[in-house]
Amino acid sequence: MTGSVSKQQIPVNGQDRRWIKGKEAVWWSVSGNATLPRIGPLVLHLVLMSQPNVMGDLKERVAHGMCAMAYPPGFLVIPMRSAAVHPFSTTNLLVFDPPRENTAGKVHEMYLAKDAVGVPPVSAMDRSQSNNGVLTEVNGDCLVVDPGAMPGIAQQQLATIINALEGQLLVFLTHHHRDHVEGLSIIEQHKPEALVLGHKETLRRIGNVGRKLVKHCVGRGTSITIRNETLLVVPAAGHTIGHLALFHVPTRILVAGDHCTGEGTILLDDRSGGDMEDYGNTTIMFMDLQARVLIPMHGQPSFCPGVMLRMYRKHPIDRESRILSAIRRGANTVYTIVADAYADTPVPRWPSAGRNVLLHVKLLHKKERLPEASERAVKVCLYFDVCILVNFWLS
Repeated sequence: MTGSVSKQQIPVNGQDRRWIKGKEAVWWSVSGNATLPRIGPLVLHLVLMSQPNVMGDLKERVAHGMCAMAYPPGFLVIPMRSAAVHPFSTTNLLVFDPPRENTAGKVHEMYLAKDAVGVPPVSAMDRSQSNNGVLTEVNGDCLVVDPGAMPGIAQQQLATIINALEGQLLVFLTHHHRDHVEGLSIIEQHKPEALVLGHKETLRRIGNVGRKLVKHCVGRGTSITIRNETLLVVPAAGHTIGHLALFHVPTRILVAGDHCTGEGTILLDDRSGGDMEDYGNTTIMFMDLQARVLIPMHGQPSFCPGVMLRMYRKHPIDRESRILSAIRRGANTVYTIVADAYADTPVPRWPSAGRNVLLHVKLLHKKERLPEASERAVKVCLYFDVCILVNFWLS
């Protein structure tokens, strides 16, 4: 299509619409300004196909032939086969490799423009002070988040991706679970100079995985700069101890780790510091960030983070109410609580539900809402696991 672009508003279904230029669409996609229209990944893909040199060729260069989503420019989400818990079988590898100035031109200058309203609630003091060996600033040329690829084809793909990235590589770990760190051995082989960043508890718990790689602790307010693009480390307690997220200020993209998933609700790790109260507080904090895009490590990104986070806030509250009602009706073990409060959940998922029940009961006890006779429910995890396995086998 050729010709000039009119700025005249065109009414469609009662709402005003107008044509825009391709570069304007690209700018809108990388802007964190909530007043601008949202440009979806399919539209952006069509724009970049017609203007391949506008923002570089990250997907073709890094993940050629792989299933991947490049959105917005500079970000690449690649689902990698991993040891993820059902219903997922992949962990999203996030690659952040901002457009280089020699390929992006004027659009790159716009990409670097900071939105004045895009600063999350992290104080200047948090960003400037160092506590207990936690880095306040770290710089690199490219970034990958949660390399959880399992041995086999997935790790071969990871090696291809890593080798295509140029310059100093930073590896950010949202937490220590195997499906988020198993690919560190591949990075150790192909990029031994890479720096691994994570919470001190994460780095402690991954043990000898990628043991030769240099590792640094990061935490609240740490700024990670990738060629003039800054991401802020955001504490995201709840899913497990040491859980962290990333927030990209210019585009207002939130990399949420395992706090959210692209399908269903989340399982908290009761054996590694998972906490239902912390999870609720993190959800509220995420809502305050007013992200434009939320990237989970399992499932598809959300382009309506506010709606998604409100659901993640409401669901635990509703589930807590159902658990308390089950206890008041006489349920006094994790098994009987799950059978009542999770009656709408498939039986094979009851063991996972039971782990969340333990955390709900712990929180109810902390709030002094738990009947005294039911406090022993916190101590029957082993009994629950045995019962559910027998029940599942008999069924």
